[in-house]
Amino acid sequence: MSYDRATIKRGKTISWMHTILGLNDFNLSQCLFGEHLITSKHDPVIVVESEKSAIIGSIVIPEFIWVATGGKSSGVADKLKVLKGHKVTLVPDIDATESWKMLIKADPDLQGMDVNEYLLYVANEEKKKNQYDIADFLLDERANRSNKTKLP
Repeated sequence: MSYDRATIKRGKTISWMHTILGLNDFNLSQCLFGEHLITSKHDPVIVVESEKSAIIGSIVIPEFIWVATGGKSSGVADKLKVLKGHKVTLVPDIDATESWKMLIKADPDLQGMDVNEYLLYVANEEKKKNQYDIADFLLDERANRSNKTKLP
């Protein structure tokens, strides 16, 4: 998986090893990125789309276990089932908020999970157009705080 150095956004090309090796009958089943960090039903979990967001979130707000689905639609419901019974907050990218709300509502195993709409409320039109995610907001916030505290 590649990331653009300038935008810190994921590239469009992903190289899967089973594809490179020509394994046509390969059955890919993925778990949540960071799932191994959940050790108790009492761990508060935040689910985001990208691995980048999970890593940045865990550094900036370490009180939560941050996990990632690896995308907004790639088997998200199946990946989330492992979190049944946990205190879970989903923070999708701006363009996936409604679809994740519908996903939670439609699946009985995902009931009780909360879809946070914070990004919809704080994003201006430019950020919505550029599909900001929680990592972008956390990085912006840290940059704004550090710029304010710098001495002239």
